[in-house]
Amino acid sequence: FLGFVPLKTVEIQQKELPQVLPGGNTIGIFMKTKGILVVGTGSVTDADGMEREPSLGILKSGDYIVKADGKEMCSAIAKMANEEIVEKSQGKRIRLTIIRNGFEKECQILPVCMQNGSCKLGVWVRDDTQGLGTMTYVDGQKQYGALGHGISDVDTGELLNIADGDLYNAQILGIRKGERGNPGELSGQIRYEDKSIL
Repeated sequence: FLGFVPLKTVEIQQKELPQVLPGGNTIGIFMKTKGILVVGTGSVTDADGMEREPSLGILKSGDYIVKADGKEMCSAIAKMANEEIVEKSQGKRIRLTIIRNGFEKECQILPVCMQNGSCKLGVWVRDDTQGLGTMTYVDGQKQYGALGHGISDVDTGELLNIADGDLYNAQILGIRKGERGNPGELSGQIRYEDKSIL
């Protein structure tokens, strides 16, 4: 105070500003969802030839199935694991843990047994998505910026809940120029090989 009485000692640390490399190149994006995304429900034909909708009113478009009978559904083989649980149910109720609007919820569904002996839940699902984008920047810490917008599911229109994914080299095959009220589009090819991962 007034240059005579110290009020507070402050330690200053000099930090380097982060450096980024600007991009502009096209990339392929492949992402796995956290759980299995429910796209919609549908009917199945039971062993007596009757149309049934076992998931109607229980599962909704945009739900994420994260557990089936206590088994987590977040691996790369989530859909197959879920199908296996349904097949082994032999018509007994399956306990599902779902995420709806950010909240966890428990529900039970009685699968429909079909004429061929298989069992179905009557639900359309997805657990991954892919597409093309533009790399904006990358730094030296495996951080990057691309697209500049969230990624929505084509059927539900909802932002996807992403678990993990990879960026790939991509080849552009065509460009549709954007116009007022109509965004442009890149079309191309992504080779999902380990050597193509960025």
